[in-house]
Amino acid sequence: MTSIRGRYRSFLIAIVCNATVISCEAKNDQTAKSTLTSPGTQSPATANAVSNKPTVTPVAKPGIPILPKNRTEGTRARGSEPSSITQTKAGVPRTVNTRMDSKIKSASSALLESADAATGVGALMKNETAALTAELYEALVLALAECKLVGRGIDKKCSAYKTLREARGRTTAQKDLFGANAALGSRLLGHSSPAVRLQAATMVGSILGTNPAGQLAIEKAARMEADPTVLRAMLNVVGSRHLASPDMKKLFFDMADHADAGVRQEVIGWFLSSFSRGSDATFEKAVTMLASDASDDLRTYACEKLYGSGNSNALVHMKKYLLAPDTPEPLYQACFKGLLSTWTGYPLPAEPLKSGYELTLQLLKATPRTKQRPPWGALSALGAARTKPIIKANETWATAVKGWYRVEDLAAALANLAKDRNTKWMARAIATRTIAEIGGSRALIQGIRDAYEVIDLKHASDSHVRKAAERTLAMMPK
Repeated sequence: MTSIRGRYRSFLIAIVCNATVISCEAKNDQTAKSTLTSPGTQSPATANAVSNKPTVTPVAKPGIPILPKNRTEGTRARGSEPSSITQTKAGVPRTVNTRMDSKIKSASSALLESADAATGVGALMKNETAALTAELYEALVLALAECKLVGRGIDKKCSAYKTLREARGRTTAQKDLFGANAALGSRLLGHSSPAVRLQAATMVGSILGTNPAGQLAIEKAARMEADPTVLRAMLNVVGSRHLASPDMKKLFFDMADHADAGVRQEVIGWFLSSFSRGSDATFEKAVTMLASDASDDLRTYACEKLYGSGNSNALVHMKKYLLAPDTPEPLYQACFKGLLSTWTGYPLPAEPLKSGYELTLQLLKATPRTKQRPPWGALSALGAARTKPIIKANETWATAVKGWYRVEDLAAALANLAKDRNTKWMARAIATRTIAEIGGSRALIQGIRDAYEVIDLKHASDSHVRKAAERTLAMMPK
């Protein structure tokens, strides 16, 4: 008896596993062809050939049907009523259409049970020019039932996922599967396996956005979804269309109050994106979440992204946290990054705010400085504030800030910061390099270098700032 593991490798095990066996004519190796048969439905000749073998007991696995006699619970026998199983996780019901699952998996299993290896997945993976047909593609997706979810996606170490990615990455894949992704994905959104559902969700979307039919399919599936990781993937697929219809808008507002912080963060990310530009409702909801959400991580994320939709009122809320003496450091640092994004940074804002620039100068000059403030991790964004354009985006930005932005003022504030030993050495080194990036004078850099002429052993890290100044001077024209 030939082992499936030996023929099709580990990802086929998820398709046929213990539900099928392969029988061979042992006496005629060169002419006999292997066939796949289900337990309990072997031909008399095959039954006699294996009569002395131990009985193989079918074992049901998630997403894998056992055909035809030993059906898993919830599948439909001929002549019986269609069945469905309502599963509950974290108090959220989700109806699994086991009849649909059974039909899909039976069709895929029938394909993979072909005795001709030339039409199977194994041959496909060996032949770079072979076509990845829609049927084989469906079988590969269903094989993900054996995979677990890790982080925000499917475990990349799972053999079935590796095989799917390899097959999709082939030069023939786009041609062979054109138009098949969305239809197959929509059909599998109700599958019993979280990994299959997550993959299905990604298949519904496209680089051009999700069409109305896909939006409707995702909207219905998302309301039934119990797994937060899968739900977040579904929302990500239709995020750019969250204001496309009343149903989509209501879905996102409902999910903004979801019990899982990751799901809420997915929602607020879209509320604070360019796809929400001009929407006061989404901005106000984001402000409410910034002020009162139970997740500190979500609040820091919200403050950093608050100007993402271009609402100038974002600065009002950031300022409250930036000037308050008791603001927690992670939130302060996030709001400082958000402040810079109101007038500079990567990418440059479409509508830079003068008030954001002025508050930035105020905070850079504020004393006493500390190792945490100003936050060194945010200062590099100031390097984008160039008035001498190097790309078209800089030229557009330079025109917008021409009436109020002065390189000399920002460079002077950074030079003063770079000489302050109360500030973390990394912030001082970044400030030094940034002066040159924005077009500040060589004299300012030289002044920083001279301030660290003598290094006190109590401040050994000052040597890093001096080296930063020396390297910057070496790159600047004399």
